[in-house]
Amino acid sequence: GKYLQGQSAMKRGDFGLARTCLEDAAGLLPTDAAIRDMLLRLDVRENKVERFKDGALALLRIDPDNAMANYMLGFARIREGQYDLAEDVIRRSLEKEESPVAYNDLAWLLERKGNLANAEEMARKSLAMKESFEAWDTLGVIQLKAGQLEEAEKSLKTALLLGNDAAVVNLHLAELYLKKSDESRAREYEAKVKGRENALSVEDKKALDGLRRQLGIK
Repeated sequence: GKYLQGQSAMKRGDFGLARTCLEDAAGLLPTDAAIRDMLLRLDVRENKVERFKDGALALLRIDPDNAMANYMLGFARIREGQYDLAEDVIRRSLEKEESPVAYNDLAWLLERKGNLANAEEMARKSLAMKESFEAWDTLGVIQLKAGQLEEAEKSLKTALLLGNDAAVVNLHLAELYLKKSDESRAREYEAKVKGRENALSVEDKKALDGLRRQLGIK
C-alpha cells in the first residue's frame, strides 16, 4: 500500500512523493510505528528541523523507547534552550542505542552545567565510536574550561582540520589564545570568523561579541 510506495519513493530520492504516501499511510494507520519512524527519517534526510519535535513526539506516543525519536526530541529541546529536558531524552536514547552524535550532545550539555569530568567522558565515548570535528571541538571546550590549555589547543586544532576550518572552532581557538594571554593569535583566529557569523549559534554569537569587546574590536 501507501507505506511501501513511500518507502520505494524515498529510496529513489523522490522525497515529495515519499512524504505524501507516508502521510496518507499515517492517516490510515495512526498507531503504526514503522510509518512514523519512516516519516521522522524523512524529516532528518530533508533537514526539516522545524518538524523534528512533532515527528519525534508522534513516534514516542507509539514507541516511548525509540532511540532515534528520543534523540531528535533532545536535538529540538537543545534548540529551544530546554537543556534539562534535552539531557533526559538524550540519556533515554543512549540507554536504548549508543550513538556518537548523542554522546557528543550529552557531553555539550554536561559541559554547560559545569560537570566537566562527565562531559569529557561522554566526548571521548563519542570520539571512540566515530571521529568528528564536533566531538573534538566539544572536548577542546571542556579542556579549555578545565584550564587544560595545552590539551585544549591540540583538540581544537584537530577539530579545525576535520571541520574544514569551521567558524565555531576558530572562535574557540580565539578564546583559548585570549586565555593564554596571546592576544595576537586570538586576533588572528577572530579574524577568521569575520563574515561567517551566521554560521554560529545565538550563544556563540554572544561569546564572539564578548571576545571582541575584550580584544577591543568593534
